[in-house]
Formats: sequence, C-alpha cells, structure tokens
Amino acid sequence: MEVLAVLFVLFMAAVYLATFVIGSMGLTLWAGASAWKGVRFKAAEKQRRQQQAERHAQAVSDYRKPYDAQRSAENLAYWQQRLKQDNAAAH
Repeated sequence: MEVLAVLFVLFMAAVYLATFVIGSMGLTLWAGASAWKGVRFKAAEKQRRQQQAERHAQAVSDYRKPYDAQRSAENLAYWQQRLKQDNAAAH
C-alpha cells in the first residue's frame, strides 16, 4: 500500500510538472508572438510615416518649382546684367 501511495505521489508530481512545462511553453509562445506582432506593427508604422514624409517633401518640391524657376531666371538675369556692367566698366 505504501508503494502505491509513493507511486501515486510521483505520478501526480509528474502531471503537475508536465502541466507547468506545457503552460510555460504556451506562455512563452504567446509572449513571442505578441512581441513579433508589435515589431511588425512598429516597422509598418515607420514605413507609413516615411512614405508620408516623402509625399510631403515631394508636394513641397512641386509647389516650389515655379517659384524656384522664376528666382533662378531672375538670379541669372541679374548676374548677366552685372557681368555686362563690369565688362563695360573695364573697357
């Protein structure tokens, strides 16, 4: 009878240990999956922000193109005029 009691206690300890190990593995897998999902979410969010910033920069560039072209033409005309004046003054 005493041997059966010891075997029963050992069996129950093994069952509890197996339950603990399986539960720990499940918890570990759940934590890993949650962390991986968070990493993927942050990467996607970073990519969305980067694309939004690129679209904004492109929109600003497109908005400024006519102004920049006008300023460039004005600047070129100014320096051509200055060069003509300097050449005329030198002769």
